[in-house]
Amino acid sequence: ATEWRPVVWALLALLFGSGMASNRLGQRCALYGMVFFWISVAAVAFVMTGFKLPAVSWFESPDTLSLLALILQAFYIGMHLQAPVPQAGIFPVGLKPLAKLAEQVGRKPHLWLLYPFFAGVALFLFWRFDRTLLTVLWSAEAFVLFCLSVWLREGQLRYVALAALGACMLRLLLVDMAQSNLGMRGAVFLGVGLLMLGMNAIYARYKTRFE
Repeated sequence: ATEWRPVVWALLALLFGSGMASNRLGQRCALYGMVFFWISVAAVAFVMTGFKLPAVSWFESPDTLSLLALILQAFYIGMHLQAPVPQAGIFPVGLKPLAKLAEQVGRKPHLWLLYPFFAGVALFLFWRFDRTLLTVLWSAEAFVLFCLSVWLREGQLRYVALAALGACMLRLLLVDMAQSNLGMRGAVFLGVGLLMLGMNAIYARYKTRFE
């Protein structure tokens, strides 16, 4: 069924990625696994969001299968953040496009995983959750990305996380503050504020990682 395709793509990514080794075959499989990962992310963001009808059972529910695919994708990322990356030289001359892709991925492999994943999650949240919750959910995404930037010592991720949080603040002021439900406005404002305080505390504690 179409609903299961993101899960299958994610499983293929894990299958190909788990066999990664120092030899050429293992390195090629690593890149193929990353391609399957991108396909799975795109399927969750653009295909699963198109299913509107309620499912008969939980294992046919688009939301349940999307969540399962996202969990597998997150596991794939965790498995490969510290792993060796494919090199351009592992591909023959006839596969020059793949060689160029491997060269690009080899420079910043974690960015080629994290950016698509978080963009896919943001789109999934947009299509599947109530609009009143989006600011808090997207701010939580920015918080997780910020924490990853500290762990990976990657300044670029920190700037992206801060930019995303800034966009959430604009949405809070322009969209959420216009909501008629006073309780929801207060909850959203409190949630975003707590996440900002958390990010500030983490940066103060680990700012030497960015120096």
